Amino acid sequence: MHMPRLSIHRTFCALAALASPACDAPDGVDADEQVPSYDVGERGALVQCDNGTFDLEQMNATLRAYPELGELLGLERVAGCEDAASYLAGLSAHIEGFPSQELAPPEAEFRVAHAEASNLTTNGVLRLTHVNCTGVLIHDRALITAAHCVAALAPETGTKNFWVENFEIDNFGGGSYVGPVRVNVHPDYAGLDSNYVGDDGDDIAVVKLTSGSFGFPAEDRHRIYTGAMSTIGTMRLYGQGVTSHTGGGGGVLRRMVYLPNWAGPEHFLMDAETSRVCKGDSGGPVMDVLPDEVTRVVAGLTTSIEIGDPADMCATTGGKQRAVRLQNKVRWIDDMIGGTDSDDCTPLVMDGWSYERCW
Repeated sequence: MHMPRLSIHRTFCALAALASPACDAPDGVDADEQVPSYDVGERGALVQCDNGTFDLEQMNATLRAYPELGELLGLERVAGCEDAASYLAGLSAHIEGFPSQELAPPEAEFRVAHAEASNLTTNGVLRLTHVNCTGVLIHDRALITAAHCVAALAPETGTKNFWVENFEIDNFGGGSYVGPVRVNVHPDYAGLDSNYVGDDGDDIAVVKLTSGSFGFPAEDRHRIYTGAMSTIGTMRLYGQGVTSHTGGGGGVLRRMVYLPNWAGPEHFLMDAETSRVCKGDSGGPVMDVLPDEVTRVVAGLTTSIEIGDPADMCATTGGKQRAVRLQNKVRWIDDMIGGTDSDDCTPLVMDGWSYERCW
């Protein structure tokens, strides 16, 4: 199943003002609080920009169909790459501002009952024992994970580049590394609040060696997906988090189906239903395989969840489960791997799927 570009996967009323009897708000939800899809049928050629790949024709068709959206975003027309980035950033903030589904009370068990697969030995998906998070290998001496997993290890608050001694990494496909690592937190990362919500669009860090190798096999490295979310469609989220809102059951690699309800230029999200993201899944890859049905590509990393109670360790039914989108982070990742030169990541295409290999 593939998601139309810039549409919400779940069926919503297009706009409260245009709601018909067949598109009434659910019981207990005001019509003007529903998330509009802003969907249109027009599609155009994708335009490659420095900060992403955009369908300008679709954006302009949306602004024509929903002039109130243009007023909200301060845009009458998307003329080029700069306007496209502003359009998507504004739309992201607008969608995130809508109420989530009504949050249900916590259940006793989440991932054990509803994970698609458990006890996995997926090569290159990593348990970061030092910080109780998940990560993914992208180079023989570099991995990526969520910034909030490692930011607290900095010697001083706000330090974005630092060394950590005795950092422990376990590869679910076999092998481990314990030793010093260099941590590079994204320079724009602003942190999370006490409810695990914050700067999802910049919640990424590179953990690396400045020389040598972690010692994991070459086939364990993952590519980074840089194409349209409508192309990749349904993905899988991998994590080694706890299995209950009260904790417990962590350290085992599990996989759940992940089909975004909404995607923007910097992050995307899926509302929690039967499968939920839990503490310890942070930094876990959201990925799919290329058309060859073998090569894995990572579109994002798990960053934050919406919870019903500050003590909960898993997303609550109806809550947002967010991931940082890697498409616009590749150049920074490249710089962190290679020092100062962009010489590690190479753009590639397979049957219309755009991705980069960073080794």
